[in-house]
Amino acid sequence: MSLERSVIMPAFNESRGLIPVVEEVAEVLQNGELPFEIILVDDGSQDDTWVVVQELRQRIPEVRGLRFARNFGHQLAVHAGLKAAQGRMVAVMDADGQDPAELLTEMFDLIDQGHDVVNCVRKDRKESGIKRFCYYAFYRLYGRLVPFSIPLDSGDFSAMSRRTVDVIARVDQHTPFIRGIRSWTGGSQYDLEYERQERRSGETKYSFRKLIGLAATGVTAFSKVPLRVSIIAGMMISTASLGYAATIFLLKVFTGYPEGYAGWTSLACLVSFLGGAQLTVLGIIGEYLGHIFDAVRGMPAYNIAEQLGFEDGTPLYAPDGASELLEESAPHG
Repeated sequence: MSLERSVIMPAFNESRGLIPVVEEVAEVLQNGELPFEIILVDDGSQDDTWVVVQELRQRIPEVRGLRFARNFGHQLAVHAGLKAAQGRMVAVMDADGQDPAELLTEMFDLIDQGHDVVNCVRKDRKESGIKRFCYYAFYRLYGRLVPFSIPLDSGDFSAMSRRTVDVIARVDQHTPFIRGIRSWTGGSQYDLEYERQERRSGETKYSFRKLIGLAATGVTAFSKVPLRVSIIAGMMISTASLGYAATIFLLKVFTGYPEGYAGWTSLACLVSFLGGAQLTVLGIIGEYLGHIFDAVRGMPAYNIAEQLGFEDGTPLYAPDGASELLEESAPHG
């Protein structure tokens, strides 16, 4: 029997709260009376998350599991789950209980009505004021930088049609930005507002540093605007430098200002400004070169150490070139 619904839940050190969250999701899906699967992707947890996944598999036959050999990151865990999902409709949600399971029914109904993507948009954020401001600023700036529409204040909590999932699964990136790829696919996209809940247990795994890295990945993966801004900024700085030099020359010739006017302080400020501008531009270029480096070195984006519940031998979809490694390293459960 073909699967109708898949739910992907990446987890990192979520052993304490994983069981009730998965049980709630299973209960909602069982009420729909359609065949389903729940794919739990253990992103190299250091606690007993994988043991809990195995226990859930014994209690809920629809649970399947993938365990990364180490922590490769939340976005790659989502991507691995999307590649393994077999449902006609696929949802992505966090394993910390902040995404309400009862919303899944409405999300899948909207996909059934013909929408390709259902983006869950948060009405209100529970983070600190600084984080809320950063999120607010990022989404609005990001929307102006990328050449496609994005839903403001949406996260990875979403539902997608099989067609959209197949497109995303073919994306071969070491640093995927799933919510950006999801919007890039186009099609009929529906924005569904919801109230995000408090985390059930533990602490958020996205530090401020990781959030900055995710934002940089999202921008450089889809927009050339930073490179073009660098060109414009370089031209403006060069023009300003020439204007400054011309001003000093004219003042010297026509007003006879003393030698100290264009002395060490002015020169030091100018050199420091230009040096900072050059390093900024080099950093932007380096971000783009980093994506190219990851793409051409031929290494898989992740390594799956174990799989659970894929009795049919479903390949554990790392990028091309890793299939032999995965077949050797992934016992079937």
